[in-house]
Amino acid sequence: DLSKALCVFVVKDVRALRNTALKVGSARYESDLVYLCGYNLSPGVFFQKDGESVRLCQLFRLYKGNMDDLVQWPFNHTIKLSVMHPIEHSTDRVIEQKINNPSQRSLQKPTASRNIGACMNVQTVKVEDLIKDGYEENNQLRLMFEILP
Repeated sequence: DLSKALCVFVVKDVRALRNTALKVGSARYESDLVYLCGYNLSPGVFFQKDGESVRLCQLFRLYKGNMDDLVQWPFNHTIKLSVMHPIEHSTDRVIEQKINNPSQRSLQKPTASRNIGACMNVQTVKVEDLIKDGYEENNQLRLMFEILP
């Protein structure tokens, strides 16, 4: 479906991913494959150490798909990642970022089964703030990943 532009996924073991990032510098979480706007991809997040805290960045990986000849290459869209509050159902913690270098290998049409992950870390959210403000529930974060035109 070329019109489906968003999906919701859950990041499990948030505290373990945060601790890993603090110890080794980074950690990643990729969700299941989904078709969005015709692209076969795996949305996710990248936990990046920043001093004594950890920042949450957008991450996605493009896979070969059955609609690859119908979509535009390289992938050159704005990605919106919203953190969903489990009680208030608000999504005011948003990371929205335009692809700034579409020539990256990770954004080209996959020639193998999948590309390397594309991490976009210009805009980030502190994981500790998400935990403090109640976005984490049962060691999980609920996220909405959206491809904007």
